[in-house]
Amino acid sequence: AGLSAHVLAVPFLLSFLSALHHTQLCKRLMATASQLAGVRC
Repeated sequence: AGLSAHVLAVPFLLSFLSALHHTQLCKRLMATASQLAGVRC
């Protein structure tokens, strides 16, 4: 599970860095990350 999550984190990080150039996408991604973090915890 840990390895899988690490692999999924790579494209997620790339998407995050790409979204930093777009304010709306960045906010959207942060909201999604918060929801995912809430589900994880």
